Amino acid sequence: MTAHISKPPDAPAGGAGQFGAGVFLVVLLGTRVIAGVADNWFATGASEIVTLALLASLSAMFLWHMTLVKDAGLALAGIFLWLLLAGVSFMVNDVYAPAKAYQQIALLALYGLALNQFILTCADPRMTVLIQRFLIAFICLGGALSLQQMISGGGFSAAGKPMLARAFGTDVHPVSWAMQIVCALAGVEVIRRAQGARLNWPLGLVYSLGACSLYLTYSRTGWAMAAFIIIFVTLQDTKGARRAIWAGLIGLFFATAAIASQRFSDLASVTNLLRRYDFSAQSYNHTLIDNSFSWRLVNWNSALQLAGEHLLIGVGPGQSALLSQFNLKMHNLFLEAFVEAGGPGLCAVVMIVTGLFTLIARIPTPTKAQIKAKSPVVALGGAMLLAVLLSTSLIEQTVTVLIFFLVIGVAMGGPPAHPDHKGTTAHAD
Repeated sequence: MTAHISKPPDAPAGGAGQFGAGVFLVVLLGTRVIAGVADNWFATGASEIVTLALLASLSAMFLWHMTLVKDAGLALAGIFLWLLLAGVSFMVNDVYAPAKAYQQIALLALYGLALNQFILTCADPRMTVLIQRFLIAFICLGGALSLQQMISGGGFSAAGKPMLARAFGTDVHPVSWAMQIVCALAGVEVIRRAQGARLNWPLGLVYSLGACSLYLTYSRTGWAMAAFIIIFVTLQDTKGARRAIWAGLIGLFFATAAIASQRFSDLASVTNLLRRYDFSAQSYNHTLIDNSFSWRLVNWNSALQLAGEHLLIGVGPGQSALLSQFNLKMHNLFLEAFVEAGGPGLCAVVMIVTGLFTLIARIPTPTKAQIKAKSPVVALGGAMLLAVLLSTSLIEQTVTVLIFFLVIGVAMGGPPAHPDHKGTTAHAD
């Protein structure tokens, strides 16, 4: 069995095999979501078991077909390089938490296989309807849970902020759920535009429920991602003076919502931190750190010093939080790779991000509908980059990453099937 390179948009039909594989993967992804909900109630560890099943399934599919997507080559090479470097760093370093290292290595393998397989399977236009229904069901389930969490008083409360209850939907943390719902909403909009369908009232209700759930997360990351996507897509859709008018109105709406929530008021102290904090000190002055972004700034400073001491191989995969000044995750994908896998690890992440944007740039746009469908994908890519720079590393954001890749995969496919379409269309193999 020999590996070969495939470019889905131009590839010949491959029969029902890839479509069946795509259906199976979406079912597994849905099972992973349900397992995450079960984790919160009674079945601790269920999501990890399903994730391992997903990794095993993706591995078997790749070994069976031995097919790589040409357009995703740079991103896949970056993931493989990071995976290799993580393994080397793990073997060379005295790793404090081996379980964290194993988890990161498994997740990197999962992401590489998922990106490749999602593009291959989602190239079948019949997958668009299935994925659309999955994303809508995901939004409705998470939205309903978000409302239930807030009404029942069971929302997430961060340490030191017991009065701020936040919805976490199907996940365990509001920020993770916020990122997931932004990706899901963007995916539904991509499919709607690609189908050339108008916005109807049922879909409007889904969007409203998703927006309500997003607001109730009180996640600055999620809000910033949503604002970026909506403003970007609006600017792409409008011309002339209307661009500035619509962008201003949307910006005013998000600014009003942010001010009303009071979730940004604590950031006013960041200027005081920058003016008075001694970043060269070996210990930190906690009296000047009173918000999550200030914690990030201090942690990033100490992390850069740590990375400078381990430039070649880093400190080991999954170990950066354990070695930080106050056991805080990096909240920056590039810095996390730099600390844990050294300079080569940083290069690997740059390859992945560059490769993903290159892949998005190559999304085929043979029709006006698909031209309109491409802008939400580009915007989502920019929003994800914003998130990994300032909020999260994405390594442990399994569902977020998989939905993001699912959206890219469906956008890379051929002309989408309409919900009432019964026929079959050529797809990649």
